[in-house]
Amino acid sequence: MHAGFSLFLLLIPVYLLFFGLIAAFTDTNHSPGVTYMGWLMLVMSVVLGVAILAFVGAVVFAGLELRKARRYNFCFAMAAIQCLHVPWGTLLGVFTIVALNKPLAKQLFGVM
Repeated sequence: MHAGFSLFLLLIPVYLLFFGLIAAFTDTNHSPGVTYMGWLMLVMSVVLGVAILAFVGAVVFAGLELRKARRYNFCFAMAAIQCLHVPWGTLLGVFTIVALNKPLAKQLFGVM
């Protein structure tokens, strides 16, 4: 669920990509500053898009591993990282950390 909400963050790189294309290829004055900023926005949009997709992939992978009760440390780390994604990630991250700290969860994961 949270990974789907995180995909909305892809609107930011799409916005940068759109305006970067406009700035890089439609400059009628041939000003180097505008063209440079357009290319910079294009590069930033690609880097940011890849980073967001990697984060979404890690969230999905952590959810699958939680379901299978494997990779305790990875799931715990992803829950802590999720806490930075206010407000829904904070709620899900805190509840996941609380659940992972219970003795039954540690027993299911094989961590003692």
